[in-house]
Formats: sequence, structure tokens, C-alpha cells
Amino acid sequence: MPAGFFASIDWKNMITFKCSNDLKKITTINPAFPVIKELIETLITDFDTEENPYIPDYYGYIILIEEADFIRVLELRELNCRLLDVRWEFVEKRGDFYYAASLINDEFGLAFVIPDSKLLPTELSALLTTLLSH
Repeated sequence: MPAGFFASIDWKNMITFKCSNDLKKITTINPAFPVIKELIETLITDFDTEENPYIPDYYGYIILIEEADFIRVLELRELNCRLLDVRWEFVEKRGDFYYAASLINDEFGLAFVIPDSKLLPTELSALLTTLLSH
């Protein structure tokens, strides 16, 4: 990841992706762009049909985690805890990012894209790495 990439990001709100148009929330030079694009296609677009439209408030959405989110309490309507305290269903590595999912219930899940950064806390890095093998 380019040095200082996150220096100019507004830390107030996490970036969420609930439809294909939300990909416009980040630039194509953002290192997470290809990962987010693929996840939008796989998790949202492929399930969005006229007969059964994808409803993010019912099925879930994708969240881009930035460095300021590593240790703070995530303030999501569906989840209010630190990343370290999330009950992860699975973790995969996608380039320089972890793709980690948490199911809130049988229908609703949150997909997190977490940079594998030098600033990632050791405890969180160890947890995600351990979950990669399961």
C-alpha cells in the first residue's frame, strides 16, 4: 500500500457498499478498489434481479475498514464493537486485504475488507491470520 495513502481520508464514517453504484465512493487508484468491485459483483450484483431485488438492509453489505477503524468501536446499526470482538465466520486473503465476514443472523451478513497494514494491531493481525487456516 502506498505510504501515506490513508492520510487524507475522512475518518468520521466508514465507507459502506450496498449496490454497484456505491463503488463510486472510492477511486480506481484506491488499493481496495479491485477487491471491493469483485465483492460487489459476487455478493450483491449476482443476486440482484427484477424478481428478487437485493435489499442491503435485509441481506447485508460490504464495509471498507480503514486504519482509524482498527481499534475504535465500529458504530454500525447491526454491530457495535471493535474488530477484535467481532464473531468472524470466515476470513480470506485477497491481495493486501483480508476479506472477513460476520453473520448477524441467518439472512444478514456483513463483509469487511480490512487492509493488511503495518498499523494493523498485532492481536487483530494474529486473529485474522489464525482464522485464515480454518
